[in-house]
Amino acid sequence: MVSPKQLPGFNLRWVEGLFGNSLLFKCPSVATLSWLPDFQHMHMPEMFSETDRVARDTEYMQSVASVSRVVLLSDAVKKDLKLFAPQYVGKEHSA
Repeated sequence: MVSPKQLPGFNLRWVEGLFGNSLLFKCPSVATLSWLPDFQHMHMPEMFSETDRVARDTEYMQSVASVSRVVLLSDAVKKDLKLFAPQYVGKEHSA
């Protein structure tokens, strides 16, 4: 995992926000948004190895914990997030 401070020449001075598929670091000086497309690994576990399911769970949880807001594709994904990480309800925004 890389934080902005570890990137040569990266300066947050002019940055107002960061958006990514999964931001796995905290950056309190700017708004951070992460996109969670779906929870297919929970609904169709047979399509994923156990290693992949655990990796997705870990990455999703770390991302949701780190960012200011979570962008979700649909209300269905919003419901899944509430089951997966109820402690972060309020961070989500459905597209």
